[in-house]
Amino acid sequence: MKRTLALFALPLIAAAPLGGEVALGEAQAFGTDVSVTPNAVIEDSRCPPDVMCIQAGRLVVAATFRNGGTAQAADLELGGTMRVKGGMLTLASATPPAPANTEGDDEAEPTPLRVTYTFAPDTME
Repeated sequence: MKRTLALFALPLIAAAPLGGEVALGEAQAFGTDVSVTPNAVIEDSRCPPDVMCIQAGRLVVAATFRNGGTAQAADLELGGTMRVKGGMLTLASATPPAPANTEGDDEAEPTPLRVTYTFAPDTME
């Protein structure tokens, strides 16, 4: 009975998204054929965490995607996905934006942006 349950769980494990947090300029590989390197922030109009905003804003990151040996540059918005070899790549999350500027806080260093991409492999290949 334990073997049967283990076999049924296998497709669920294989379909779980893979990912982790990376900094700008840092490559992240998903298997042998797919990788992503976030290069620059194109837009970050997200609301600072200590401010109440009417509109949420958006984050767009320019990245280089390696897909089966072919490199391409593309911009991906936070929450956006793109099809790559063997699955879907998503810009899943990013560190919060810097706090709102406060008087006398000129010495505060901004926290470097770190983003998380996830890769969900196709289950029907």
